Amino acid sequence: MMIEGWLLDVHENDAATGMVAWLIDRQGKAHACQLEWAPKLHIHGTSSSLEHLEHWLEQPEIVQRFSIGECGLRRAQLSLGQSDSHDVLEVEVLCSRFLKGLAQHIESRGDFHAYSLYSVDAHHAQRFLNDHGCVPFHLVTFEDGHLQPAGDGQENVGEFPGFSVIQLDLQLEANHAPVSEFVPIHSLSLTFLHEQGFAPSPNVKEQVQLHRSSFPSMSEFLMAFQEQIDILDPDVIVTRGGDQRIFPCLEHHASLHGIRLRLGRSDEELCRSTDERTVHSYGQTLHKYGAYFTKGRLHLDFSNSFIVREGGLAGLFELAQHSCQSAQIISRLSPGSVISAIQMRVAMDDGVLVPWKKNRPE
Repeated sequence: MMIEGWLLDVHENDAATGMVAWLIDRQGKAHACQLEWAPKLHIHGTSSSLEHLEHWLEQPEIVQRFSIGECGLRRAQLSLGQSDSHDVLEVEVLCSRFLKGLAQHIESRGDFHAYSLYSVDAHHAQRFLNDHGCVPFHLVTFEDGHLQPAGDGQENVGEFPGFSVIQLDLQLEANHAPVSEFVPIHSLSLTFLHEQGFAPSPNVKEQVQLHRSSFPSMSEFLMAFQEQIDILDPDVIVTRGGDQRIFPCLEHHASLHGIRLRLGRSDEELCRSTDERTVHSYGQTLHKYGAYFTKGRLHLDFSNSFIVREGGLAGLFELAQHSCQSAQIISRLSPGSVISAIQMRVAMDDGVLVPWKKNRPE
């Protein structure tokens, strides 16, 4: 059966052996499309060094340890502005979790100078979409395990699709300070939004507010919240402080009371997707909160996204299209990192391999 819809997001499957593409059809129904796909690692070096490396990679214990698929030589362009192609060893990694570990092992095996490695840094969602010629929020078709752009692309011009967008707000008990995930919840509200530049959503617009005092227990309060998420079935959840405050608080109380909260469309429980970290950007030292990504929906935190604050959802979606990257990832990048993602996309479009650790000082 063929499915036609707007490409909302893509992510790795649970086993990291393929990808899941989420399509929203014209009736607003979401479809999870399972696709086989494996990233490929590229290595450049002398002919003899590549020959020895290929022989090592074909050993059964190495194949099993790093989940290696097909391996062989091919010609590729290594830098922009040069038409010369070079021999590189292309290694298929059937489980993407082993990609960076294999790259590190190869680099160490070559004493950190014998091999130049490529196709390691780019996000898997970006590489997957580039391989299939698809762009986020464009109309695509899925049939017999294949994903491809739909029609002539004319329907992809103009307004963005009519995704249902809700804003999630959480109010804590006023007499507790400082604010943390351990503070009791006072209320939760879900409000449908209509963003400029988007077609009207096919779903009915509603507003829901849940007060903790209206329920006999926190467990029933959280279950009622889960039920409303399932009923409203939004495509995009917008928060202000979701990564820092709202989702950690919900995760804590759900764990404390034994409730499985699922804010995405998959069966995955609510949990932090990336670690907190400190970064240095444009002369500033910044703390980046760990992100909460939702599978089958987009979670966009306005407080953790310079891009969304300045350009709105339409600006974010346009950058996601230019970079061929998941909007959840792009929303949490700095402007410089977004530019790098767009450069990677342009390089891949031109058939140029992207070097590993491209920002490393020479």
